[in-house]
Amino acid sequence: MARTAFDDPKQDLYKHKGDDEWLAKQWAGYNKKFFGGKLKKPKEIYWIRGGKALGRCGSDFDGKKIFVNHIEISKEIENYTTFRNTLVHEMVHQWVDETYATKDIIQAANACGKARSHKWWNSIKKSRGAGTDGHHGTWLAKCEELMKKDKTLKLTKYGSSNETQLTTRQVNKALQSLGKLHCIVQEGDPRTPRRHFYFCTDKAYKELLKDIKDGMRGGEWAEYEFDEKKMIQEIKSPMTYVGSRYYKGNYFDNLCERGIIDKYSKKIIGGVKTKHTRRTRSRLWW
Repeated sequence: MARTAFDDPKQDLYKHKGDDEWLAKQWAGYNKKFFGGKLKKPKEIYWIRGGKALGRCGSDFDGKKIFVNHIEISKEIENYTTFRNTLVHEMVHQWVDETYATKDIIQAANACGKARSHKWWNSIKKSRGAGTDGHHGTWLAKCEELMKKDKTLKLTKYGSSNETQLTTRQVNKALQSLGKLHCIVQEGDPRTPRRHFYFCTDKAYKELLKDIKDGMRGGEWAEYEFDEKKMIQEIKSPMTYVGSRYYKGNYFDNLCERGIIDKYSKKIIGGVKTKHTRRTRSRLWW
């Protein structure tokens, strides 16, 4: 596909960060280019500072159909190519929501549980072949279709994989500035059924141990060994994220499969697993 003015990879992304109007125009351009202009404009498309992901697509239900409420894009993205991949990634989620959440699928979900409940959303996702995290089946097939049409497009399950590779010098510099790092996993928090993990500095690790000892952190906490150089190459983001950016458990499994984290090196550092009391969820996040 030929390049057009709106998706020029050489343009300066920095000057557009925070400009939601520009972001909406980018969405409109890619809607026309990759989806034939058929996607409905979300209520909001905006920039966010930091966050757990480079982008998110939030869907809701109005009693008859599922619609995309808003799309968020992180200001932490450092170049236009990564921005483009992230935005189109979220737009594929939107396409799946608008195309495959049919009346029959919604009626079947209503029989599984109350509308918008966790069981209800999972029924919707599974019935359209999307898996329970939104990155399988229909979504993956659409991504492959778009990447065949545009060889420069790179859509992956995890946004950090869309970024350019760091040089050995950049990796070593990041490790030198950060010092010793730790891979921490949290399970059994009564506030959430999900397993989360993050990488943190030695200072943040010592503060965490103190909080666990003082009973200020719920759930069970464990530490895992990992390849620091591969981790830096994987994350590729401003390292202010270290100690503050949480990742979902399925990403942890993915890193274990790829040899970045040693899943057999688990070491309990404190806390106790507790049973989660499920709450009704009002929105579906990808």
